[in-house]
Amino acid sequence: MISNITLVHVPNDAIKIAAILRYYGIMNPCKICIMPEFNGKKQFFRAYIKVNNWSDNISSQNLQARIKDPCKEARLVYQDDDWWAIEETEKEDLKYTESDAFQKWTTRFALKPRVRFAELATELATESVQIQVEA
Repeated sequence: MISNITLVHVPNDAIKIAAILRYYGIMNPCKICIMPEFNGKKQFFRAYIKVNNWSDNISSQNLQARIKDPCKEARLVYQDDDWWAIEETEKEDLKYTESDAFQKWTTRFALKPRVRFAELATELATESVQIQVEA
């Protein structure tokens, strides 16, 4: 399983990136570090993402397979003509999510605990409830 990915040409907005990754059911990030880069005089941003967990669906599985395949480019298309290239983070770039030196450019995400409604309903159904009526 891939634990760190890099997105190229992203907005300088970790919250937006995380929201898109979650909205499309790709994965839940643990940390996102956004760093500026330059191509000549043009600035763009690269996001280094530590993955908390990948979603358990076919889209997420297909994307991971493309990321692992060196002959294919992996892309996340989030609007008609808008997409991000995705690659597995190279070893020397792990410093962005692993080192404390880049904390001011890093956003951490906490997962909200999921409520398993079937388990909760069963638990509630098996509890005895006593009602007292006062006259």
